[in-house]
Amino acid sequence: MALKLLSHNVVYLKNVHWYRSQYTLKNLQKCLTADSIQVLFKSKHFLILNKPYDLILYDYHKTFRTEKTFFELIKEKFPYYFDPRLKGGFHVLHRLDSVTSGCICIPLNYFSQRIGFEAFKHGNADKYYIALVYGHLKLEKTNSDGMYELNMPIGEDSRRLKYARCTPSDIEGNKIAHCLQPEKAISQIKVLDHGTYKSKDCSKILIKPITGRRHQIRVHLNYLGHPIVGDTCYGIDDFDSYRTMLHSYRLNLKINTKKRLYIKAKAPDPFIPEVDPDWIPKYVVNPLNI
Repeated sequence: MALKLLSHNVVYLKNVHWYRSQYTLKNLQKCLTADSIQVLFKSKHFLILNKPYDLILYDYHKTFRTEKTFFELIKEKFPYYFDPRLKGGFHVLHRLDSVTSGCICIPLNYFSQRIGFEAFKHGNADKYYIALVYGHLKLEKTNSDGMYELNMPIGEDSRRLKYARCTPSDIEGNKIAHCLQPEKAISQIKVLDHGTYKSKDCSKILIKPITGRRHQIRVHLNYLGHPIVGDTCYGIDDFDSYRTMLHSYRLNLKINTKKRLYIKAKAPDPFIPEVDPDWIPKYVVNPLNI
């Protein structure tokens, strides 16, 4: 199996038909070492890293155990920040799904955890994601920045409890009976490019989640009828894509202490032809200018 590490967060199997399995994931992660973890921002309070895709944060679910966890790689790179008293060894300010790559913020002490939590609690944390979705997405009623706001609750899917989530109705307004305890969920979405991925019509989009529900972006895009490329949980049976095309692109934090801190970090865009030649953008709808 020909594996190639193209960048800090992209392992690509060129011209190889394969299925994402535990065996495949372990082979992918043999390409990942502590040195391949890219540091985006570092201070005495926070560490922002570029998380690789298909990598769990820590071993909280044995059935998803792979060769290494993200926190184990951080421990190898920054052993002096490891705290054995914490679950996984590091503070957690926010999470990324195992399939998602990009910006993730690690508080380095209890004080940092508290002030970081306050920033998220009071709306002083802005997270931006980019994704490739199937179809040429067209959004109406956008604001002056080209952002469309989707306000659609998300609840547990009783058919796949503790595994998947869903909306209480579909885009046509038909009620979905298996949606349990839906909670408020808001996402802002901007279309960036129309193009093709492996000859199929696709769009590159920017998403800013206003709320933080589990799987929110993936569920909202599936609700719109434009599932993320490679998302085998919510999309079509797309097992030949090398990853789920969802990336945490930018993280902005405003920390209110005696000296106000503004933290900005951006993870390199993996959805460009130079990294993945299967993505061919054909028309720019809105520039990526955040």
